[in-house]
Amino acid sequence: GVLAIKQGGTDVTAQTLLNAGTYELHIGSLTGANAGDYRIAATGNTPGSLTVSKALLTLKANDGLSKVYGDVFTFLGTEYAISAGQLYGTDAITGVTLTSDGAAATAGVNGGAAWAVTASDATGSGLSNYEITYTPGQLTVTPAALTIKADDRTKDFGQTFTFAGTEFTVTGLKNSDEVASATLASDGAATGAAIDSYAITIADATGTGLENYTISYEPGTLTVQAVLTDVTYAFGPGYTWSYGDTPGTITWTLDGLIGADADTVTGVLAVQNSAGATVTLDALLNAGSYTLSIGSLTGDNSENYRLAATGNTLGSLVITPRVLTIATQGTVLGTKVYDGTTALEILTHGLLANVVNGDSVGLALAAAYADKNAGEGKSVTGTYALTNNDAGNYTLTGSTAFTGTAGITAKSITVGTQGTVSSKTYDGTTAATVATHGALAGLIAGDTVNLTLGGVTFASKNAGSQSVSGAYTIDGADAGNYTLAGNAFTGTATITPKQLTIGTAGTVATNKVYDGLLTIEVTGNGELSGVITGDTVSIALGNTQFADKNVGNGKAVTGTYTLGGADVGNYTLASTAFTGTSSITPASLTIGTQGTVAGTKIYDGTTAIEILTDGAVAGLIGSDSVSLALAAAYADRNVGEAKDVLGTYTLGGTDAGNYILTTDAFTGAATITAATLTYIANPASRVEGAANPAFTGSVTGFVGDETLATATTGSLIWSSPANTASGPGSYAINGGGLEAQNYVFVQAEGNATALTITAKTTQPETPADEVLSEFLSNNPVRYETPAGTGAGASLEQLLEQFSGEQKQESSPGSLTTDGEDADGVHPDNRDLGPWLKIASLK
Repeated sequence: GVLAIKQGGTDVTAQTLLNAGTYELHIGSLTGANAGDYRIAATGNTPGSLTVSKALLTLKANDGLSKVYGDVFTFLGTEYAISAGQLYGTDAITGVTLTSDGAAATAGVNGGAAWAVTASDATGSGLSNYEITYTPGQLTVTPAALTIKADDRTKDFGQTFTFAGTEFTVTGLKNSDEVASATLASDGAATGAAIDSYAITIADATGTGLENYTISYEPGTLTVQAVLTDVTYAFGPGYTWSYGDTPGTITWTLDGLIGADADTVTGVLAVQNSAGATVTLDALLNAGSYTLSIGSLTGDNSENYRLAATGNTLGSLVITPRVLTIATQGTVLGTKVYDGTTALEILTHGLLANVVNGDSVGLALAAAYADKNAGEGKSVTGTYALTNNDAGNYTLTGSTAFTGTAGITAKSITVGTQGTVSSKTYDGTTAATVATHGALAGLIAGDTVNLTLGGVTFASKNAGSQSVSGAYTIDGADAGNYTLAGNAFTGTATITPKQLTIGTAGTVATNKVYDGLLTIEVTGNGELSGVITGDTVSIALGNTQFADKNVGNGKAVTGTYTLGGADVGNYTLASTAFTGTSSITPASLTIGTQGTVAGTKIYDGTTAIEILTDGAVAGLIGSDSVSLALAAAYADRNVGEAKDVLGTYTLGGTDAGNYILTTDAFTGAATITAATLTYIANPASRVEGAANPAFTGSVTGFVGDETLATATTGSLIWSSPANTASGPGSYAINGGGLEAQNYVFVQAEGNATALTITAKTTQPETPADEVLSEFLSNNPVRYETPAGTGAGASLEQLLEQFSGEQKQESSPGSLTTDGEDADGVHPDNRDLGPWLKIASLK
């Protein structure tokens, strides 16, 4: 047997058995020598079963995982190991889902305890064949590094410095953690600390989340300085000079210097521009407004002084721009093509006078038309301005305005998208209607210029694809600024034929005689409705025909209207169909060949006659299938010579309904000969010398339901030529005595020997009493007397019941009426048979 394996009712291969699951084992086929002589039975087999259980596999998340507080630990899905079991074949794990509360950035050092790492949901190939157990691993969060540095501070000699606990700078905080305060101390904080630099120590920081850090404290420096004398400064009234002129002298005074220090200590000038930014002294070469202050002190013993924070008087300096004049006016282009703007081209900007120091300064002319529209000698106005790197140090004197004239010529535009003309239904004119006016090409964006297509006409009034001509024009608010290059329009459009209707329907003949054709005569073509006055269009009704060729009244007629005339191409009919009614009357046929009947028949009691031929018609149309049937009969049923035969012709066949006969009568003559009746005598016999018995017999040969009584007259008589003197032998018994109109009589062949006379014998007679006694001895009977019923074989007693004198009336045992059984015999009369037999024998 060849093993067949199923799982869940589905066939699987033997390779599948490598996978966990429950399998059904069958024999799928037979193999080996003579295997072809066998087959696996449909019933009676016992399948096997096989269970492949899942392999055990334990996956453990790694221990020894770590991260620094504040960082996010991202699992790659590979931080695990197989701690028990193994993978088989090509099975593989491509990843494991690993999670830990310690992986978040906010997860703390947890008091030094490791966070659990949970493993689950391994992915890969073939893992459905394993029962996987997951064991946790460990993730340790190590403290982050935090640096807290004491800030440097300065105090005057003889003062006490008190720390607030916040004089520090923190580096390395994570999340929302903070350092609220720290303990700071310095030997230089005391009142008596000498002028020097002292370390500031810092420790014992407090705040939130600090347990997650390894804190490093860095010292600061507290400088004890000598007590300095405040010095104020003051500038005189504001200074002003023009750019390019020789700068003036800026002076100031210092107040608070002691003794000879007034001769050695001086201030260092500091300058700020109008935006408040500190600038170098070189900036004082340029025009602008400046604020003057003393930035620091210099000179011998200047270290013993400091600039007072208040009480100083600032100075101001204004360097005004140098005034320039326009030596040569600028020039503009004399004309331009309309471009939708007031802009124009500057040819020259003009020349300046009074520029100094070789400065880079130029004259810039900005000019424009008074409006954008086309025109000659249009006003141009503009303004001069200074330009280039040193322009800020100069200003123009007098008017900076420019005036002049220049022209704007109209812009040439074209038709970018041609207009279109609507198709129309034929109306007898060349008039056309614009569908779209087209679109212009070359317009300046925002301008209002309309393109209008007008004067459009077809080249011809007639229906069809026609050339259309017309002309474009432009208008609109900005049309004056443009000229249209080429205003002629040529296009095409279609004039579709006008649809006409049938105003008066055509007519056909009211009827026709059947001719085997579908056609029917047109008697009127009808009239059109909708023809344009002056046009020549006619209508013709044709192809009028019935649905079939056959005879009928009010039959549907269809036909087709067609148009004609000089202007027919300009019209179509809404419907070319014609419907009407007419009749087809039958065509006449004659009897071309008369039918024939049999010349004679033997009387059969009917007027029926044999039809030999049905005849043939004359006048059929084409290949029509029409047959002729003759039905005929004798005028009466009785025997006779050359009797009248009358009949009727009828038509049959597929096309019979399309014809009528001019006459359907048939006349002829034929004979009915008499039928034969046969006398049949019943055989009889007698003894020689005896009288002839009463002869019987029958008459046969009657037709139909006729009988002796209905078909004959007279009385039936049977006779024989034999008499008492006739010797032994066979003699005739003959019938006779009858007459019949429609029959002749014959004697049956057997009648000639129907009577047999036998020779006379001499045997003595047996007395009747002996005959009766013998009968009674063999047939015991019950008999009744007025005194009751007795039993015995007394002939005399029995015969008394049949004698006239002793006959019993209504006595028990006599014939009883009423209450007969199913055979019509009363039960009391069942034993009367023998009595009657006795009476007969007696």
